[in-house]
Amino acid sequence: MVEWQNPKTDWAVNPKNPVPEDFNRIEGNIDFLKSDIETKKGVIVAAINDMNQPAEVTNTHAELADKIRDISNDATAVVGDVESGKTFYSAGAKKTGTLALSGTAGTGDVLSGKTFYNTALKTKRTGNMPNRGAVVLTPGTSNKAIVAGYHSGQGYVKGDANLVAGNIVSGKSIFGVAGSVNVGKKWGSGTVAATKPAEGGCLLSVRSLVFRPSFIWVEFAVDRIVRWAAPGLSPGFNTAWNTMYLYMWGYSGSDKADVKTDISITLYSNGFDIHFTGFTYPGAIAKWIAFE
Repeated sequence: MVEWQNPKTDWAVNPKNPVPEDFNRIEGNIDFLKSDIETKKGVIVAAINDMNQPAEVTNTHAELADKIRDISNDATAVVGDVESGKTFYSAGAKKTGTLALSGTAGTGDVLSGKTFYNTALKTKRTGNMPNRGAVVLTPGTSNKAIVAGYHSGQGYVKGDANLVAGNIVSGKSIFGVAGSVNVGKKWGSGTVAATKPAEGGCLLSVRSLVFRPSFIWVEFAVDRIVRWAAPGLSPGFNTAWNTMYLYMWGYSGSDKADVKTDISITLYSNGFDIHFTGFTYPGAIAKWIAFE
């Protein structure tokens, strides 16, 4: 290939008659330019082909220009597919993306070990939300917290076939099921040994009830009987039963002695004390029955 020679560019100010050397230089430079242009055109053609647009060296420069414009015609992205502010080419034109990265999830919102992106396209994050799997809760008397984390959907709260109205006392409800059972008044019974308190007399003390009694019947094994009912709560009993007295019947053959002794009764939320002030009978066993 002929090498490029610097041309004479001062013909107007420094004219001379051309000589063969001048013509050879001019012809050589023309040949050089032709060869150089074809070589560089071939590089352009190769690049166009690399971009999946068929091109030949024999194509005119105008044709090659059209092929260059067609390079982006097969692009499928639109502005909404490209990150906002980033540019790309499509259909022969330079375009700017409008896709806004507006994710609000944090690592605690994504399952542990799973990765995600939110507002930074090139920043991959890893979640740390704990995997709770299938949690089974058993109801109790207080609320049970559902701990934060991922739940598989297979967890549940235990049910019980006995949770029906017929198993719940009327006036109470369990987990929204209103009871229908009328259990009436509570009652209790038992035996108690009499003791002698410091102030004298005889004391019966019971603390095993789950209610405050309103009616009490006490019977000693030796036929001494005490009966007591809270005044006004037992109108069906005679007046004597609504007083704070102990009536004792003592049997000796065919004789019957009616002895009255003062008593004091103290009621508690779980029982009662009966203090007989007129006699002492420590160790005696008394049977009792009490009603709410």
